[in-house]
Amino acid sequence: MQRTSYDHFGQDVREKMSRLFEILNRIYSVEFLSRRLSFYGGTALHSIHFDLAERLSIDLDFNFRQVGDEDWGEQRDEVDSRIKSILDSLGYLDYRIQPSYPLNRFDIKYRSSSGLRDSIKIEIGYLRRVPFSRDINYSISNEYTNNLICLSPMKEELLANKIVTFFSRGGGRDLYDVYAISRASYNEEWMRKLVLLESVAILSDSIFESNIHALVNGVRIDTTLTSLLPITSVPEDIKNSVQAFLQEIIDATSVEEREFIKRFYGSGDFEPELLEFELFNSEARFHSSVLWNLSRLGVLDSGSGSI
Repeated sequence: MQRTSYDHFGQDVREKMSRLFEILNRIYSVEFLSRRLSFYGGTALHSIHFDLAERLSIDLDFNFRQVGDEDWGEQRDEVDSRIKSILDSLGYLDYRIQPSYPLNRFDIKYRSSSGLRDSIKIEIGYLRRVPFSRDINYSISNEYTNNLICLSPMKEELLANKIVTFFSRGGGRDLYDVYAISRASYNEEWMRKLVLLESVAILSDSIFESNIHALVNGVRIDTTLTSLLPITSVPEDIKNSVQAFLQEIIDATSVEEREFIKRFYGSGDFEPELLEFELFNSEARFHSSVLWNLSRLGVLDSGSGSI
């Protein structure tokens, strides 16, 4: 069982992580939530898949998973109610809820043991109601929790999501996450296909149109990143390594995989069978994030399904 360490961070950070994992423990101790919330984002990446947390992630990100034929709108209200009950029971009374159609955000304020004001964010997305591949029950163990079982996408899907997030917004934290991913172990073919699937759910233009050199070199390395690291500087080779890694993914795509992207952005056709991905989830044929992106692009066919 992999045990992630946060020993290399300072005391205030360690207190934040203690609070964060206390909330996470409570969420996954509630059966209703544990079946419907899939753990995503940087905290999931670093706490599940790395022995040593590469960087601090101060958020808890989830995607809602629809169970059976239930009304997901009604279940959303129940999810929010359960989260509020957990926060109240843990003594967090200063929090703000910011709902929108695709997600709900909880901004939780607290005062640390050293007297400093600090915060934790919980974000629940409601467009990714099914995974592109599959969810797995992973175990998280560190100094704050032991054998916490949480639902999360299979490793390659989580990594692919982080990679496409970098293509989408190109932030410093995203750059560092991709750098960490580039040194991890995974099934390269599965991840490449999942990168393409994630791209049509997120990007407004073909991933093949991205200028990787400009994207990577346009990232500012400042305190928004370094304040989340156990060191004061980032590796000197980070940009060159990330650029080479992303280019390798693009260069490895097949003719059929490129055709998948071409048809999506050219005529609004979502044809995952072109990827020949044996782990593709058939329920994702009408993936809400893909339909949302098609609608945003103005090419959603009325017969494609509903968001």
